[in-house]
Amino acid sequence: MAGAGALRLGPAARRLISPDRWTDGYPGPVAYSRELDVLLDWASKRNYLKRFVHNIEAKNAKRDEALNELRLAYLFDHMGFRSAVSRICSSARQKPTTNAADPRLILRAKRLPLRQLAREADLPQHAVERFLSDDKVFPNTHA
Repeated sequence: MAGAGALRLGPAARRLISPDRWTDGYPGPVAYSRELDVLLDWASKRNYLKRFVHNIEAKNAKRDEALNELRLAYLFDHMGFRSAVSRICSSARQKPTTNAADPRLILRAKRLPLRQLAREADLPQHAVERFLSDDKVFPNTHA
């Protein structure tokens, strides 16, 4: 049975995903529902959704991990770090369709204030640090 949050999905989420396995009432507040719609719409328009949809429709922890990755990709896309976005959005089982991240862009991202990156991505600072150092980011990583 779908969680109560499935009733509060926005139009993009209702069209693109099925939250049948969610049990925690996500998306909850209207702001989360809008954020989910923005992320899914962004991923769909850039053909990244196929890489994330399976995990978004999975149980809560997998969903949260996929949404954290989407949040980072969305933030980096809006900051102009296209190679970081392609790195996040390329499936582990597929070869990326672009070259590896440009080292100059990584250095530029590392020069930005970590707190600002974390705040704008709505992620713990530790998760952003792990991503920038090419470590695995777990869904429940805390600062």
